[in-house]
Order: sequence, then C-alpha cells, then structure tokens
Amino acid sequence: MNETEKGAYMTIQLIICGSTRFERWRKKWGLSMLIDGDVLFDTFCNARYLSNSLKKFGIAPGTIRHIVISHEHWDHTGGLWWLLQNTVNAKVYVCGGFSEDFKNRVKEYGGTLMEAVDPVTIKDNITTTGEIKTIYKGEALYEQSLLIEQNGRLAVLTGCSHPGILKILDRITMLGKNEIDLLAGGLHLLHKTDKELGEIAAKLDSDYKIKAIAPIHCSGKKAVAYFKNNMPHKFVKISPGGCFNYNGETSSRKQ
Repeated sequence: MNETEKGAYMTIQLIICGSTRFERWRKKWGLSMLIDGDVLFDTFCNARYLSNSLKKFGIAPGTIRHIVISHEHWDHTGGLWWLLQNTVNAKVYVCGGFSEDFKNRVKEYGGTLMEAVDPVTIKDNITTTGEIKTIYKGEALYEQSLLIEQNGRLAVLTGCSHPGILKILDRITMLGKNEIDLLAGGLHLLHKTDKELGEIAAKLDSDYKIKAIAPIHCSGKKAVAYFKNNMPHKFVKISPGGCFNYNGETSSRKQ
C-alpha cells in the first residue's frame, strides 16, 4: 500500500461472492464489490447475505453513495432494494437498456437513477464502460463494467461478462484506454474449451498486457484452474474481505 500521498490509491474490496455450483444451488450466488469506500458494484442475490457481509466488514450501508449495477440479473440486483431503503439519495447507475420496471422501481425506492448508455463518470477516476448489448438465452441483455484509472493505468471490474470478456476489453481500448493492471470479476467462461481458454489467455497477456487477474463468480472452475496453472504470475485468488489497494502501478493484496 502506498500511503505517501493521500488519494494515491483506491481500495477495491470483495464484499461477497458466490462462485461454486453448491453456492448457486443454495441461491447464494452473485457478487458485490466496494470501491473507495462509497461505490458499490452490484448487490449480490439478496438483502440478507449483503447486509450480513457489510456488517461483518464494518461497512454501514448509509455510507454508500453510488451503486453500479452491471446487468439486470437477479444475482446482481437482489440486495439493491434493501440497500436503497438504508441509504439517502444514493445514485444508481444502470444501463439505458434496463427494463422500465427496474428503472421505475429504483426511483420508487428513493434512488437517484443514472442511465449509462455511454461511459459515465461516477467520481474521481471511476467510470463506467457504458452499456454493451448482447443476446443471452434469446433475449437482449445490456451490461456495463467499471473502470478505475490511476496514473494512466486501469483496473477493470466485471459483473458477469455476458457480452464476452474480449468484447468488453475491446470497448475499453476503443475509449482510448489500455495497459490494464487488474482484471477482476465474473468472466463467464464456464463452457469454454481448453483451446478457447488458451486463446483468451493469450490475448489478455499480449493484447491488453494485463498484470493481474482475479476470476470469480461465473468465471467457472475450469477457467479459474486454467488461469492459475498457465498464468501463475498473474493469477490472484481473492475471497470476501480481500482487498486490492490499487495505485495504478501495482495491485497489492491482503486477505
């Protein structure tokens, strides 16, 4: 951790995550990450799990000012309504393609709706990618990721990467950003073959020059093992409570 200058780093903390088949079967599925103390990325699958986790790590829900929802699936939105009841005028960043029912419910629960069709600045050096459209199970799905920029480098946080992680990273490079220091979140690689995983890993290494990768949630057991075995110098295991103290040059970890 670099403490020589105030604001030289941002803390990225994994609040809660469900990554195994057993956790999915138990409906303890999804993820939620806290950035810089007051920006929450996704809200897990339900209020009880999210509430207990925030309490466990000493985080008062009222301190959360910004809530970014990656996509509209239940495992990323379940704790939102409880959270809005325990915050005051929190800004909720959603994709423009989210359903009108969802947007209206955010307002009904007292949230300030922020639609992110294009990239939106949340605070300081934290922005969204803007929405990326894909087709999932025959229906349109809109997803956004989160960018944290320090000293010309990037940390990228993903919810599920339904559009494809390479497509998301291509969008980021189109925004004129590169040199990705950290990639963390759900990568949705459950059904990829070893050959496909190898091609993805090669691009992460050569095209995007990713220094650290923390695959969680829907990344898939096989993909996690692949990255761990084939990119051991880049692979990072992070569990709930674990932090990245991100300063744009290194991603120091603590559990």
